[in-house]
Amino acid sequence: APQHPGNMALLSKVLKGTATLDESGKRAGGGAAGQGAGDAAERAKLEELARADLKRRLAAATRKQLKDKLDREKEVARINKSKVESAWLKILRLAKIDGLRRDAEVLAQSHEREVDRRDALLQLLDADLDGAEEQFQQAVRDHLRAVDRLVDIQDGRLRDLERSFRAELTATEEEFGSERRELEEAHAEEMALVKSVLVTVREREQARADRARAARDQRREEVRNEASDRMEELARTMNDRVRLLEREFESAHVDYLERTDTTAEKFKQMTAKDQQTMRAIRDFVAREQRLQSQLTATR
Repeated sequence: APQHPGNMALLSKVLKGTATLDESGKRAGGGAAGQGAGDAAERAKLEELARADLKRRLAAATRKQLKDKLDREKEVARINKSKVESAWLKILRLAKIDGLRRDAEVLAQSHEREVDRRDALLQLLDADLDGAEEQFQQAVRDHLRAVDRLVDIQDGRLRDLERSFRAELTATEEEFGSERRELEEAHAEEMALVKSVLVTVREREQARADRARAARDQRREEVRNEASDRMEELARTMNDRVRLLEREFESAHVDYLERTDTTAEKFKQMTAKDQQTMRAIRDFVAREQRLQSQLTATR
């Protein structure tokens, strides 16, 4: 049966749209070759879905157009039938019943053939639509399978990242624990050394002061045992020596205070270093908590 011009134009548009999608798929496939086989396969699936969807919409539009045309043809057939019946009645009146009957039969047969041809065309288009719908459903299933595979891959990557993070966290904790123990041991040794130095310095200064006092007392006793005629001279000499010894004692005392200040400053520095170590420990704990929070958010 001959094709209707409108149907031919619609089929031509469908073929052109399919060819355009094929060319776009080829160009997209060629560009994706440099980006990875996974992206190319995903893009091909999306293009196939778009092509199937376009075919489905075109088939639906074609079916609607053919249905509208069939309704118009039925209306025309009804009108033609009415006209034929009117003509037949008119011919009856004119005593041409047989000729009009033959003409009516010929028109009816022609109309039936036209209706059959259009029904066959509708069935063909309906079959094409069913095929396009099946292709679309198959493409959807393939796409869902591809999405499931992609989700599995992403889950595997997430598990690998979590294992890597936990291994890195364990190594960091071990390293920090070792460093902390070393710092604590070094701090304890330094504190013991400082305490020992303080004790030694105090003992040394106390011994020096005791010796100075003993020497002064001894000298004073010797001066007292001198003759009375040298009392004044010895008294002056004794006073000079006493002042000298007092200056020496004062110098020794100042020296003791300076050394004590140096030791105290070193102790303050060690205390500040210990505070820095504690701050570093708190920073590490905070960083570990942030990493744990990020891991929980990623899950």
